[in-house]
Amino acid sequence: MRVLVAVCVACLGFNAGAQQPQTFTTTTEVRVVNVEVVVTDAEGLPVTDLGPQDFLLFEDGQPVEVSNFFKVVQAQPQLATEDTSRGIGPQDERFRRRLVLVVDNNFLDPVTRARALEKAKEFLTHSVAGESEWAVAAIGQDLQYLLPFTSDAFQVAAALDEVGKLPSFASRHRLDFRLENDPVRSQYLQTEEPSRGTRYDIGQTQRFASQERARRNLQSFAVTARVLGGLMRSYATFGGRKAVVLLTGTMEFHPEAQYLVSNDPKTWADTGLTDRAQSDPALESLKRDTEEVLQALVRAANSTGFQLYVINTRGLESPLRLHDVENRQLGMVKNVGSFTAPPETSDPETAPLTLVQGTGGLYLRSNQIEKPLTKVLEDTATYYSLGYAPKHPPDRQFHSIAVKVQRAGVKVRHRLGYLDLPEEEKLAQELATPLTFPKPKGALPVTLSLEERGPEGKEYRMAAQVTVPLSALVFLPQPSGGVAASCTVYLAVYNEKGENLTVVPKSFPLSVPAGQEAAAKEGVFRPTLLFTIPPGAYTVAATVLDGVAKEHGTAWQQVLVGRAP
Repeated sequence: MRVLVAVCVACLGFNAGAQQPQTFTTTTEVRVVNVEVVVTDAEGLPVTDLGPQDFLLFEDGQPVEVSNFFKVVQAQPQLATEDTSRGIGPQDERFRRRLVLVVDNNFLDPVTRARALEKAKEFLTHSVAGESEWAVAAIGQDLQYLLPFTSDAFQVAAALDEVGKLPSFASRHRLDFRLENDPVRSQYLQTEEPSRGTRYDIGQTQRFASQERARRNLQSFAVTARVLGGLMRSYATFGGRKAVVLLTGTMEFHPEAQYLVSNDPKTWADTGLTDRAQSDPALESLKRDTEEVLQALVRAANSTGFQLYVINTRGLESPLRLHDVENRQLGMVKNVGSFTAPPETSDPETAPLTLVQGTGGLYLRSNQIEKPLTKVLEDTATYYSLGYAPKHPPDRQFHSIAVKVQRAGVKVRHRLGYLDLPEEEKLAQELATPLTFPKPKGALPVTLSLEERGPEGKEYRMAAQVTVPLSALVFLPQPSGGVAASCTVYLAVYNEKGENLTVVPKSFPLSVPAGQEAAAKEGVFRPTLLFTIPPGAYTVAATVLDGVAKEHGTAWQQVLVGRAP
């Protein structure tokens, strides 16, 4: 696919900067990084009597000055008189709660899911109607379902009904204990060691089973990270208090079964393992890969301003993997040398704790879903918003954030940092997500017209004409007279499956000579972007970003290329 750009400006006396470049000398960009901070006492109750003097804020270990300070109590900002005079009210976009309820069908079995969704519907319908905006998503092999943000609790309940009809993939993570609980194998191991004659090595079998379970877990974690990352990037430009509430089951982090190492030297040569204290190198590699996937999800949440709340809807479970009443097994692994070994325990906490501690959220475990949902709403309703101006331009680097409270006995939670991307790149990342993810249309009035201009080899030439009124763009006075503006036009193309094929940005500096400002306001900016694509069905999006106001608008059009309609 090739993209060329031609520009046509329909405006008397108006010049496109590509023909007559202009340099901005009066533009000052003020950037503010906002950090939502939750402060609780020793009992876990919110602390609401702090002021800006009680906080110390650091970026990359260096102190920064708090320029904006707001206290929000029970979803109502506590505003000073000067804030009201600046037009900041309780319904300000920055204080709107937006929560994405995500059902993870990779770790949630159908029975547990049905119980959790039924209770969640009842809770959301009767308890929080109209108080917040909710979106609903479901994760399986990919994004299975999505309801965009809405304050209508009945739409949310209907969406949860649809999610309950989707397939669950939790069974592939169910541990098979038949090997460990087999009394014949257990008795055999107590009487003699595996030999070259029998060629039976239970340790080798257990290592294989552990590796297989670890690979399946890694696959599920990777799907969750990819889908949630795309979902959060698609909502990156939304304001307000944003959080993902992940309804899931037991997320086993390192499913390694304890095993017996044979005395057979051949086994040592094959695995390099000589005692139970050593772990399988293949499992350690899978563990590191899983850690990287989880950290990538944490970075995506921090970069888009989301907090993660993980709810394990299975509630409390026995940590003993091998506890099995039917087989009269108490969770003890038999050992040839000592007949018994320490009980083998599972690790369902590391993965969710990694997600919530890196984003300032909470890990909640209960089969009574009303309680954790209530806790999430309380946690997102009372907090402090600290804003500061970074001392560096957008450098595409991750910057750590630390907050200290000058009061003893309190706990502080917040996101750990942010990825400092220019607004142009944030918008490009948003457009690069598949069509299944939501994309805000924006405020600028943009229109798009597509024209097919004939074949070129095996592809077809297309022309995308984008139109935006000049009155919708922000122009600034120039020292030499006249006014100037800038905008970036993005062309995004999606295939029939909704997958993004390309996002091409093109920047345009614009200028209006002195004395023609009034006439320019009546004109339009109409660039034409030329591109070639193979035959097929496509969705084309044209997005215009105002370089001064950082507002954008998007127009969409579906097109059938090279095929009879």
